[in-house]
Amino acid sequence: ANSRWAAESIAADYGVPTSHVHIVPQGANLPLGAYREWERSAGVTRPDRIAKEPLKLVFVGKYWHRKGLDRLLRGLVRARRSGAKASLRIVGCTRQTVPPDLRDVADVEWLGVIDKCSEAARFMSLVSECHVGCLLSRAEAGGIALREYHALGLPVLGTAAGGATDQMIPSASVAVPPTASDEEVADYLTILDKDRSRLEEMRAAAWRLRRTALWEGSVSAVQAFWPHRGSPLSTRESSRKTG
Repeated sequence: ANSRWAAESIAADYGVPTSHVHIVPQGANLPLGAYREWERSAGVTRPDRIAKEPLKLVFVGKYWHRKGLDRLLRGLVRARRSGAKASLRIVGCTRQTVPPDLRDVADVEWLGVIDKCSEAARFMSLVSECHVGCLLSRAEAGGIALREYHALGLPVLGTAAGGATDQMIPSASVAVPPTASDEEVADYLTILDKDRSRLEEMRAAAWRLRRTALWEGSVSAVQAFWPHRGSPLSTRESSRKTG
């Protein structure tokens, strides 16, 4: 299962014994070759400290309501009123899809849909040059954007909805309740902006653990509880030799 939330459903709704259920979070949907190229360049250009820079937030998602983009935008407006200095880059959603009162929030960059296969390098560059990945979903089975943020070395301001918390690195994330008010979201953003030493610790953890969010980490987790019995070819060869 992709999360504890899903594992509980497998046991409760389908009667599968809990001893037969294992939890393995998904890997980021990033082409591995392009990822390696990004990793080589990012390791050279990534700054160690961001203490004096305005906070750069990024959101990746197509469905603004379920993914909580409106919550993020309203929280951002309120955080600025409290003195926070932050911008937001939006990938996926377009300006025209959100409610009219949220279309002209200051310092918001609307980039629309970016194909992660044909434009992988551009996608990874645009996301990774930000400071915090955001996803404040009201409902979420997992949230692949959370894995992508972490794989690209970003800490996460994520959601506690559904199975999302299992997609996040504990030392590099903050989980916001799906019922949090706009004022509470603003408080989370303000703390991220004001407590730069904590933010830099989260960024360091995300960078150090970035590869745990790739599919190679998911495969390793499966192999840990699913004993390897040889490849289909070796099994056929063994059967041929013995019978």
